Amino acid sequence: MSTKKSWIKWRSFVSLYLVISFIMMLISGVILYLAPPGRIANWSNWSILGFTKKQWISQHTLFSFLWVITVTFHLIFNWKPIVSYFRERINSGSKIKRESFFALIFGLFVFFGTFFLIPPFNWVIDFGEYLTDSWENPKVDPPIPHAEELKLYELASKYGTNFTELSKILEKEGYLVADSNQLVEDFAEKFGKAPSDIFSVVDSKLKESRNIVLSQKEEKSDNSSKKTSSANDNITKSEEKSTKNTIATKNNEVNPTTKYVAASGYGRKMLSEILSENSITWSEGVKRLNANGIKIEKDDKLKEIATANGVLPADLIKAIFDVKIEKQK
Repeated sequence: MSTKKSWIKWRSFVSLYLVISFIMMLISGVILYLAPPGRIANWSNWSILGFTKKQWISQHTLFSFLWVITVTFHLIFNWKPIVSYFRERINSGSKIKRESFFALIFGLFVFFGTFFLIPPFNWVIDFGEYLTDSWENPKVDPPIPHAEELKLYELASKYGTNFTELSKILEKEGYLVADSNQLVEDFAEKFGKAPSDIFSVVDSKLKESRNIVLSQKEEKSDNSSKKTSSANDNITKSEEKSTKNTIATKNNEVNPTTKYVAASGYGRKMLSEILSENSITWSEGVKRLNANGIKIEKDDKLKEIATANGVLPADLIKAIFDVKIEKQK
């Protein structure tokens, strides 16, 4: 009596798919290891081989998930040979090969070595962080972490304006705005742009507008000073300087919110590096941190100092800029 053959050899299918999954996980894993942090990748719409970082993460996750399922079927299909192998070893009195013992020990060594970050495992982690830090560029970094997740009306608020004015600016540049609750990243994707492109348009146009206001105030102040007495002239110049400084401050802001919020990526930087970038001496920086109950034993990465003191890296940035913080309970 003949048996009906399956139209596909599932054992062969599973074996081949394991190889394909492994190759895909290897490629996506290397790319994600080299990729910029999410806030920069999403901000600039970074991509490689036609895939964004989010898409590479999706590929890596799905292939890994299916790989686990496929391994399960692989064990099921080969369960009898596996059981038979160990049964023969037990019946013959053979001891487990030393290779098996050393493989187990090596696996535990890698696990605990990675957990406690001892050499050479911490070298791999540190090199990955070095590659991540290499993507940092203050000129193109987002003004706040994950700024692409702001809604359009929130974007307007961050720049000290209203949604109506923001809409006019974008529409003049050919970006039709329909919903104030739309995320910046979704709005940018609609026009085939990166979120940074939208921010660049808004930032440049608002600066241009503020420069015009500044110019008009200066011209008005000059005309007024010519008609006043020398006593009133000093007052006029003082008011003009105050107005100019106020507008210039808004015009030159790196971050439309606050200085310490702009500290995107600071967690991986050394404390000395952060202080140097903001023209703060080491002694003054340590003094400000100590005033907030933060102990500094040595120069270290900000996130390591934060962990040791039971606070967030953002709290340390606040303390560095003389903003009082509260420790987490």
